[in-house]
Amino acid sequence: MFKCKKSCALRDSNPRPHGSKSQGHKFIQSYPSLSNLSWTCFERSVILIEMHAKFSKFNPKGGGAGAAFCQKVKAMETRFNFTKKKLEALKPPLDSKQVYFWDTQVRGLCFSVAKGGSKAFVLRRKIQGRSERIWLGKFPDLTIEMARKLAYEKNAIIAGGSNPGDIRRLLQSEPTLEHLFESYIKRHAEKQRKTSNDMRQLFDRCLLKWKDRKASSIKNRDVEILHGKLGEERGPYTANRVVQLLRAVYNKATTWHLFSGENPAKGITLFTEKARERFLNKEEAVKLLKALENEPDRCLKDFIRLSLFTGVRKANLMSLRWEDVSWSERTFTIPETKNGTRQVVALGNHEINLLQERFEFLERKSKKENKAFSSYVFPGPGKDGHIKDLKRSWTTLRKRTGLEDVTIHDLRRSLASTMANANVNLSLVKNTMNHKDMKTTLSVYAHTHQEAIRDAKELALKPILQQAGLIKRKNRRRSAKSNSA
Repeated sequence: MFKCKKSCALRDSNPRPHGSKSQGHKFIQSYPSLSNLSWTCFERSVILIEMHAKFSKFNPKGGGAGAAFCQKVKAMETRFNFTKKKLEALKPPLDSKQVYFWDTQVRGLCFSVAKGGSKAFVLRRKIQGRSERIWLGKFPDLTIEMARKLAYEKNAIIAGGSNPGDIRRLLQSEPTLEHLFESYIKRHAEKQRKTSNDMRQLFDRCLLKWKDRKASSIKNRDVEILHGKLGEERGPYTANRVVQLLRAVYNKATTWHLFSGENPAKGITLFTEKARERFLNKEEAVKLLKALENEPDRCLKDFIRLSLFTGVRKANLMSLRWEDVSWSERTFTIPETKNGTRQVVALGNHEINLLQERFEFLERKSKKENKAFSSYVFPGPGKDGHIKDLKRSWTTLRKRTGLEDVTIHDLRRSLASTMANANVNLSLVKNTMNHKDMKTTLSVYAHTHQEAIRDAKELALKPILQQAGLIKRKNRRRSAKSNSA
């Protein structure tokens, strides 16, 4: 009886001496699945394999007792105590995509060797009647000690009645932040509101780095840090809008069963916001209009003047079409505003002339460039067909005129201020601004009616101040001048 260290024995009535290494190589080539056997063990067992092959007329590609015997020898060599030296010595298989080796210390811990040479640790267990292959990590990035620790943790989860494979698959199928955001825009924002473009711009400016992150990987602490950072870099208003957008996206995702975790934007304390009260006074408006006369950018020049004269919201003016301009009625129509209503904007002589000059300018330009005439009043190169922003040219103009703190929306507010100071009926101001309720108009009136209040106070106090001798009467001045003459 001949016996190897692994206690594999074979009885043979006609033993023969130990075979040579060349014979062993020849045998290995005829049966590639044994290519991962260590040479030491092969030397111990080659004589047994050769004897049994002769006895049973062994066919490496077929079945029989010889094949069963080789499977026993192979099984002895695929289960061993993992060491770095042994794992590094394992060679890629020749006849299959990958082969597995089992650790004798931790249940289910395997080492896979792919045909291309890549090596990795996996945990193979049968859970609830189903075979599971749980990825742990690549070798040698993941050490044997780390792999065993992970395998112990996974085995503990399995012992608790859960399936780590199901947990991993759930994480892999979990949507990213971008997926939740797109669902929110398409299923809610585009149907309910006209600010979806503003939301996209806000997402691209402030949340683009998070777009590929899994929804559950974004934590409350992450949002809190981002909120503080944006507050310093972009101001409290932008920081608050980002948090509110995130909160709304996660709330809808939970309602639609796209996400089942905690809302990371919940509980974030927003910055205190002060209502913006900036508007142009008469001197600033004159300065801006004079600067526009020498502005080389025709698009910026026409857009700023129309914004100031009509008070139309930026997005509505950018998307204005020529077909919505009525030359006979001296109006243009906005089919749907931010409020969800239709707005007809009355045009004065100056606005009509401005639009006519712009139409002729664009007509000449399209003929010169041999391009089709655009249907938009302010055409742009993007897929929407109209301009989307005027940041660079507008910023340059503001710096040149010393109006750095003025925004395009402030021009709209400036028209309301001018009308309020001119004692225009508040209902007319409301209709001009397309405010949904009178409260918004009254808030503008309260902030911008200071000039009218100042004039009224001076008019009321003037007689008292004259009688007190604190100011001189005009007729006294005239008489004094005539006496001197």
